[in-house]
Amino acid sequence: MMFMSGVAFILLSGFRSNIIGIFEIFMLSSYFRRGWGELLRAGALGVVAIAFMVLLQGNVIDLPLSAQRALSFLPGKWEEAAKSEAESSTQWRIEMWKAMMTGDKYIKNKWLGDGFGFTHYQLETMAANSFGGTHSNAQENLMISGGVHSGPISTIRYVGYVGLAIFLVLLVLLSVRAARLIRRAQGTPFFPLALSFGMGTVLMPFSFIFIFGAFESDLPAVILTVGFQRLLENSLEAYEGKEKESRPEVIQPPKFQPGRQFAPVG
Repeated sequence: MMFMSGVAFILLSGFRSNIIGIFEIFMLSSYFRRGWGELLRAGALGVVAIAFMVLLQGNVIDLPLSAQRALSFLPGKWEEAAKSEAESSTQWRIEMWKAMMTGDKYIKNKWLGDGFGFTHYQLETMAANSFGGTHSNAQENLMISGGVHSGPISTIRYVGYVGLAIFLVLLVLLSVRAARLIRRAQGTPFFPLALSFGMGTVLMPFSFIFIFGAFESDLPAVILTVGFQRLLENSLEAYEGKEKESRPEVIQPPKFQPGRQFAPVG
C-alpha cells in the first residue's frame, strides 16, 4: 500500500524523470534481492501495469492533468493541454542546451569551465530579468547560472570538458563500488541500508547524463556518497570480523595414514 501510494504521488507530481526513476529503482531492487528471474518478472509486471493504465486513460477514466503530463511520452489518449505542456518543456530545455553550447555568451571557456559564481555584468542581467517575469527572462537566468537541467552541460559550464571527463569517471567508479557493497552486504543487517543508499549511486551515471543532472548539486552529493561508502565498508569489515570471532573453532581429527603403526597406550 505504501509503494502504490508513493507511485500515485509521483504521478501527481507531473515529473517524467520521477516516473522513470521509480521504475529504475523497482527493477534494480528486484535484481539485487532475487536475481535475474525476479528482474524479468518485475519488469513484466511493471510493463503490464503501465499498459493497463494507458488503455484505461481516455476510455474508462481520466487521469489528472499532472499524471497525464508525466505519462505523455507513452502512446495513449492524452488531453492536448497535458501533451503540449510536456512538449513545450522538452523544447524549452533543448533551446537552452543549444544556446549554451553554441558561441561563448554563456560559457566562455568550454575546456576548463567558468567556475562558480557570476561576473558583475551577469549579476546585473539576472537582477533585471527577475523583474521582467517572462518565460524568456527565466530561461535567460537559468542559462547564466548553469541550471539548464542537464548534467553534462552544467558540468561544462562550471569545470569544462576536462572536469566533465573526471566527474564521469568518478561516477562510474562509485557506481561499481556501490554494486559491490550491496552484494557484500547481502545476508547482513546492513543490506537494507546498502540497498537504499546504493541503488541511486548505481544509477547515477545514467541518470546524470540522460535523465536529470545538475553539477552544482550533484558534486556535494558525490562527496557525501564517497564518505558513506567508506562508512559502510568499515561497518561491514567490523561485522565480518565479529562473525569470524564468534564462530566455534572446529578441530579436525588426525588423518589416518595407511601403513603407520601406533604404539599401544599403557
